[in-house]
Amino acid sequence: MRITIDDQISTLQHRGGISRYFAELIDQFRTANEHAVQPVTARFAKSEHYLDRGIGRALPGRLGHRRVLRLANRMASRTRACDAVHHTYYDPSYMVRYVGAMHRITTVHDMIPELLPELFPGGNPHLAKEKYVRAADLVLCVSETTKRDLAKLYGPLGAPVVVTPLGVHQRFSPDSPRLRQL
Repeated sequence: MRITIDDQISTLQHRGGISRYFAELIDQFRTANEHAVQPVTARFAKSEHYLDRGIGRALPGRLGHRRVLRLANRMASRTRACDAVHHTYYDPSYMVRYVGAMHRITTVHDMIPELLPELFPGGNPHLAKEKYVRAADLVLCVSETTKRDLAKLYGPLGAPVVVTPLGVHQRFSPDSPRLRQL
């Protein structure tokens, strides 16, 4: 199965927890792929977590600006057909970019801006999160708490909601059994 990992977070964060999560996930699919998932990633990134793992490459100077990186990635990925897209953040413009027969996967890391809006005087930084969640064929939550918060705030969803803890590398749980083939 070919899964596009969109470039939202890899062009947004220089370093951060979400970009590290996706870099680790992509790296695991590339190196220990007993599940036959082939990640299709952006050709250009600014995230050090991506670049440290050889996922994409940086563009020099002003060319490394997010808008330029996203335009270069869009031009480079036009011919890549995939079975699904895994959205890495909630930019509304990406909702229309990935349409058609492709399945959508969205990861929800937390519901803090929705639960504590007073902490975000500039508005919710998660932009179109609810639209992504409602359009998803599969919603991944990083914890049971996030899953409960999501259900409380958004109500019933049309897609399965699955808890997937963040530590994807074997070093986070060396004594645990490997995941079984689905």
